[in-house]
Amino acid sequence: MTETPRHDGPFEIIAPCATDAPEVSVLWCASIERLCVRDHQGRPDILRAWTENKTPEHLSAAFTDPTLTWRAARHGPSGAIAGVGLLGPEGIIRAVYVHPAFVGQGVGGLLLQILERAAIAAGHDAVTLESTETGHGFYQAHGYVQTGPAVGCFGVPARPMRKALSPTDPQSGRSAS
Repeated sequence: MTETPRHDGPFEIIAPCATDAPEVSVLWCASIERLCVRDHQGRPDILRAWTENKTPEHLSAAFTDPTLTWRAARHGPSGAIAGVGLLGPEGIIRAVYVHPAFVGQGVGGLLLQILERAAIAAGHDAVTLESTETGHGFYQAHGYVQTGPAVGCFGVPARPMRKALSPTDPQSGRSAS
């Protein structure tokens, strides 16, 4: 079943497909390399571990996995993919990455909201994630709370976080049944 893209301001929310994989790969790696310096500290070993599975080939296959909910924000005026997000079947937000050229334009918050709505639709009453130091303040600003000490992820500390979801929350886009 093909999903109809959703427009939100200058961004179109899409389910990325194999033809988007090269652009998403570049976006994801650029986000890590240029925006997450506080986390990887320029260490080649950490960068390699963090980006090695962000290849077009890996993403093409991952986009077809029916257990994963992928969303991307395409910038209407330029046609560029501005950000990507991933929700796992267990209600874990596995990724929210924004291309450096689109930071500060609401892309990350938009993708987070879309993934939260998908989690509600899948029957989850909460979502969890592991945040790097770079993303921690962003997630806190969107209602996430840290639930424990940092754990290792790609050689960087990642803080477990959680957010309770409510179908009646105005941000969820759904009303109570």
